[in-house]
Amino acid sequence: MNQGELDDLINTGLRETDNAAGGQVAFLQGDEVMSAAAGVANLTGNLPVVDETLFQIGSTTKVYNAVLLMQLVEQGEVDLDTPVAEYLDIQISPDNRQGDITPRHLLSMSSGIDNGPYHDTGRNDDCVERLLECLADIPMIHEPGKGYGYTNCSSDVAGRITEVKRGKSWDDVLLEQVIKPMHLTQTDSLYERLVCQPLAVGHTGSRDKPELLPFWGLYRGHAPAGSTVCASASDLVRFGRLFLNLVDGVLGNDTVKLMMEKQVDTPTRFMAHGWCLGPYYKVWDGVEIWGHSGTNLGGSSTLLWIPEKETAVAVTSNHATKGYPLAAFCFKEILGEFGIAMPDKFEPVRADEDISQHVGQYQAHQVTIEITQVDDDILHAKKTTQQFNETIIESDLKPLGAGRFLVLDPVFSGNRDWDLAFSDNCLTDGVFTLKRA
Repeated sequence: MNQGELDDLINTGLRETDNAAGGQVAFLQGDEVMSAAAGVANLTGNLPVVDETLFQIGSTTKVYNAVLLMQLVEQGEVDLDTPVAEYLDIQISPDNRQGDITPRHLLSMSSGIDNGPYHDTGRNDDCVERLLECLADIPMIHEPGKGYGYTNCSSDVAGRITEVKRGKSWDDVLLEQVIKPMHLTQTDSLYERLVCQPLAVGHTGSRDKPELLPFWGLYRGHAPAGSTVCASASDLVRFGRLFLNLVDGVLGNDTVKLMMEKQVDTPTRFMAHGWCLGPYYKVWDGVEIWGHSGTNLGGSSTLLWIPEKETAVAVTSNHATKGYPLAAFCFKEILGEFGIAMPDKFEPVRADEDISQHVGQYQAHQVTIEITQVDDDILHAKKTTQQFNETIIESDLKPLGAGRFLVLDPVFSGNRDWDLAFSDNCLTDGVFTLKRA
């Protein structure tokens, strides 16, 4: 794919997904990072997106967070299977599970810790520590190491271990241990430095009626989980080179290999087939792919790396709910250049079970999903969230087999088009797991 084709791809992708803002696409071709940018970074002043523009990358940050902890593992400062209680003075859940949860559980989304709240705990260097005080009052979703449940707070606990071991704030450790050594000049996490970079702010609406969001993003206390880091798509690809063994001095090859070992299977199948020590894992067209995706209030990103093809590819956008459709549009074309066909969208089937067994209420902190039955082959989901203000979203569900269901209304998943699954008395909504009430 040449530069002109890449420019056409991002412009067409923004148009086809009705993205009201802008985006970038980048991929590794040999030793060269190729990139393209289009759209608006900020409606105020009509500032354009350029290759160097930084976007909120959301939960893709979790792979950076995992690298920081795995550096300590590599140095013998942290053991993956030693309880969190050995590293932190913390209470996790009313049942005091900090003695049962390990760093391996934290990084592989198998800790059982609830996704948690989105509290503002200030801008001081103790903000991560203060955020985690809430965990004492929030029940577990499942037993540690006995299931899967994507959780921001699990990542924050991992980040707090890094802070304690390094004696510095998470942001300072990220800067010193990853950003500077990898020469990621288009990556940062603190607003005080971000304002010196070309920065994309969040937008909503349609291409005909774009609107600037009246706020920036999430709070610093959730930084290890993805609330503050911003990067360009090109820098995401440069970071992805680490997992292709093309970067020296950050992690040893054996540690990189360990990070990419699958630790747990996921009940749903669209976003991932399994979770490793930081990244997710899936197989498309017989080819193994690792990566992570993320959404913040004002941005979205996806980074994938494919060792078999010696490439990494990334997409960013500052229209949060249109970021995943834009990424899917771009990946289909770029991965096709490498001989990888993206899977078709899931198609519903006749139910292979009595779907009435799934009827009921499922809960996590500030989220409730009520499942009712419409007929023999259709369930209905009503999701109520109270994380910022109360929102209610509903969708019918059609069976995909083996306890999985297709969500018919894409708004239910924030346009991620992910599936929903029932297993072990839990419901997994895309990646987030709730337990039956």
